[in-house]
Amino acid sequence: MAGMILMLTAESCTGRGDKSSISDTVRVSTDTVPASFHADNDIAMTIRSVADALHLGETLRDADYDYTGLLTDGQGIPLYTDLEGKPGVWKVEVADPVTVTVSNTAQGDLLAEDLTAYILSSMKLADKDMVGRSVKDGAGIVCYAFTGGYVSFRVDKKTTDSGLETAMMTITVSRNNPCG
Repeated sequence: MAGMILMLTAESCTGRGDKSSISDTVRVSTDTVPASFHADNDIAMTIRSVADALHLGETLRDADYDYTGLLTDGQGIPLYTDLEGKPGVWKVEVADPVTVTVSNTAQGDLLAEDLTAYILSSMKLADKDMVGRSVKDGAGIVCYAFTGGYVSFRVDKKTTDSGLETAMMTITVSRNNPCG
């Protein structure tokens, strides 16, 4: 039984099991989701699935990756809570055949630095893999290289009317270097 669970998990992580892909997941309306909701779409596994596809030279298709809904920290906990107290929604989108973007759709209590560290750890990337750092339109951008492509983290810090500091984040996984 444990082997079967591991096999199913591995297939869902790569997006290339018989019918597994991010687009096969259930869409959840956040209007009805309680704060203790458990979701199964781990953001690091989503990013790694795209990176694996790029490493293998696959063409990215929106039918396999496009998704709007909750992404989690690997333990079923949403990555942030929006300003209305609901689990934060993410948009995963194929920008072109070699690029996927993952962005939070609303302001909230997202800890962008912690999320970046989690994804880098999952991908086994470190400071030595950094290929660029810049600021564009006030947003900080950091890029890393992996075998077959690049991952960049763009963080645009915002302040709400009530003074709460929030982060809008876009993660780009591409065969092309988004930093240059």
